[in-house]
Amino acid sequence: MEYPLLQKLSEWQKQQAAREGVEPYKVVPFVTLQAIAAAVPKTKEELCAIKGFKEARFHKYGRALLAITGGTAPVVTTTETLFDEMDRVQTFLETKDREAEAGIAQAYSVSDFLDVINGALLRHHARVRGEVVSVDARERVVYFTLKDKEGESVLNCLIFRSTYDIAGVSLEEGQDVIVEGVPEIYKPSGRFSVKVQMIEVAGEGALKKAYEVLKKKLAAEGLFAPERKRDMPLLPRVIGLITSREGAAIGDFTTNVGQYGYRIEFIHSSVEGKRAVVDLLSALKTLRTHAVDVVVIVRGGGSLESLQAFNNETLVRAIADFPVPVVCGIGHEQDETIATLVADVGVSTPTAAARAVRASWDAALQRMEYCQRTLFTHFTHMLSGAHHAVSTLAIRIVHPVENLLLQFRHLQEKFLYSAHHRVPSLIGVVRERLAFYEKTLFANDPHRQLQLGYSIARVGGKVVRSVAHVRRGDTMDVRVADGTIVTTVNEGTIKES
Repeated sequence: MEYPLLQKLSEWQKQQAAREGVEPYKVVPFVTLQAIAAAVPKTKEELCAIKGFKEARFHKYGRALLAITGGTAPVVTTTETLFDEMDRVQTFLETKDREAEAGIAQAYSVSDFLDVINGALLRHHARVRGEVVSVDARERVVYFTLKDKEGESVLNCLIFRSTYDIAGVSLEEGQDVIVEGVPEIYKPSGRFSVKVQMIEVAGEGALKKAYEVLKKKLAAEGLFAPERKRDMPLLPRVIGLITSREGAAIGDFTTNVGQYGYRIEFIHSSVEGKRAVVDLLSALKTLRTHAVDVVVIVRGGGSLESLQAFNNETLVRAIADFPVPVVCGIGHEQDETIATLVADVGVSTPTAAARAVRASWDAALQRMEYCQRTLFTHFTHMLSGAHHAVSTLAIRIVHPVENLLLQFRHLQEKFLYSAHHRVPSLIGVVRERLAFYEKTLFANDPHRQLQLGYSIARVGGKVVRSVAHVRRGDTMDVRVADGTIVTTVNEGTIKES
């Protein structure tokens, strides 16, 4: 369901109820308005297919509702078909006169009669072009009068101040304008007028002049200054998108914005002509309540007249005051709207707007790919260096070991050779030495000396080597070849040399 559209339908319901002096639900039930907002009918058949909206209600309100949902009424002058529709009222009144003459109908009160007239007029929502001949701007309502450039026909008009401010048109005498609204007779005064719902400057020249005046005014305020504009958020995730669901702009944007996992908060809005101002303002108001990172407004190219909503001062200031950066991608290369100039990022096409949104994502992806390539290159170099180091270390380790093994084998072979040829001679030498040692041991064997008559004397277990080592009365053990003699020393004599 389009909530901005439902809001407009609800406002129309309240205004119409006020005109008719009835409760709003008696005009069109709110549930029916919801169904209209959901279906967005464009034709009589589509509108009458909605539950609760039959032929009789269409004759009374159908044209006004189709105008709100997107239908456009033809532009007429003050002397054309708008007043021709009064023929139907005249026919109705003549019928009532005949009934009154026949005595079968009662007279209307003035109020009821005007209700009949206004009910008939309400169906004739129209666009009227004329020259402004007078303006009376009051606090809540602006009254003005239109006339044909040729002829004496005039038309009284009024527009509520809130609607007038949104329109962004400063009415001046002699100005050529197009108004859109519903005719009615004001019951307290019986004055016929058109209650204007939309007003715009007519003619390419007048639009261009208004464009230049507003552009100069906002430039003097610094709204176009680069230092006022905000940078695009880094890696935006939530995008508020405002455009028409029917145009090609939405496809151009979503196709080119890239697949970076965005969440797009889409708000449908008309983007054609002056009527789009209300929709665009409503969409911006809605997105203020959403946690978006950036707002994008896009539409295709067109004439200055079709793009005039984006040269509206109220809309331009709403864009400038929006709390997050706004990207405007409107028209083609030759189209430059004031909304584009005041936006934080102003580009000429929906595709360019998509590229502006995705720029930080593209840069991050390129940086990541560069880091990936750099990391792979560094890793390859490190792996190659490590392989070279391992190879060098292996050479340093393996060659010494191989040399040691060769030396060991050489020594082994040398030892085996020596052992094979020198062992016999070594054995002979050992035998000779053993024989020599045997003879030496035999010659110095103490037992052999004892057998030759020698003896060994000990006192206290110590061998006596001198007379001076014994005293009289010492017990002496004297060992001889076949035993030991124990004796007492009585006297010792030192041998003189």
